[in-house]
Amino acid sequence: MIMKKLLFLVGFLTFNFGFAQDEIRVIREYLSEERSQLNLTAEDVQSPVLESSSFSQSMNVTTAYASQTHHGIEVFNTISRFAIRDGQVVSARVAFANDLAAKVNTTAPSISAQSAILKAAQALGLQAPVQIDQVSAEDNSYVFEASDLSLNTIPVALTYQRTTDSQYVLAWDLSLYLLDATHYYSVRIDAQTGALVDTHDWVQHCDFGQGSHQGHNAESVLFAPAKSAGSMALVDAQYRVFPIPYSSPIDGDDELVTTPENLIASPFGWHDTDGVSGAEHTITRGNNVWAREDIAGTNSGGASPDGGADLIFDFAYGLPQDPASFTDAATVNLFYWNNIIHDVT
Repeated sequence: MIMKKLLFLVGFLTFNFGFAQDEIRVIREYLSEERSQLNLTAEDVQSPVLESSSFSQSMNVTTAYASQTHHGIEVFNTISRFAIRDGQVVSARVAFANDLAAKVNTTAPSISAQSAILKAAQALGLQAPVQIDQVSAEDNSYVFEASDLSLNTIPVALTYQRTTDSQYVLAWDLSLYLLDATHYYSVRIDAQTGALVDTHDWVQHCDFGQGSHQGHNAESVLFAPAKSAGSMALVDAQYRVFPIPYSSPIDGDDELVTTPENLIASPFGWHDTDGVSGAEHTITRGNNVWAREDIAGTNSGGASPDGGADLIFDFAYGLPQDPASFTDAATVNLFYWNNIIHDVT
């Protein structure tokens, strides 16, 4: 029995590896055929690397994401999207750099990956760690641990970072999650000089400023119309949310939006799970997102508000009360925004 399971696992891994290889082949062929239109050289498109892929049953499309490489080193922020159907790229958004070979400064680092961590800490005004332990190493990619510097392990890998003059410098790409969780820095350190080339904080800090932030809506949502029974198929779902492009209640009042889904990204709406027209769920759950409250903080999921057969998710926010008093409304807003992100990306 154990041998059968091992053989099955090996076969499964082989199948997935082969499938990934097929995706890269299709992407490489597309780039080679379209490189003149994309203003790319033959070397620019020679060795793309697959980052991830997913298959949409309802659209019969595999969406694959690939990055550009040069001498086996990935080029930072060149992840490109390819929609593949029946072995052909039917849509693409390519972010590869053109004539890259003429723009890079080197292919070999002068400082080590471990030194890059120390340079990053210094550039960010952080205290140097007492000890840095290497956890793993593979080609030009490493993982380190510094318990007095970062909450998470520190991945460090070579990359090419674009500069302000449209050149590309060899750099060490790494991330540091501060011990108090106030910042999660994504950093590029010049692999020749040790200088800070680029940084971005993955933690978003919001400041609503001084004064009152109480919202107002002329139409009460406390006495919403009763939900009538009806068919779950082909209904126009409604969600009371702070809709795009609002970033917070400061930008405007909550609104009741109808069928906000993008029909290309979510052709059967947001509550479908089997690709056949019609919702399988009347709660904040579907093929893209399942939004649930987690007041207990267990990451095991709590309740999801129910919109009934007509999928009317019209719940009061009750601002400026504590969020715990309008959990249903907040969960609907969470469901809406995650679906929006899905449909846009």
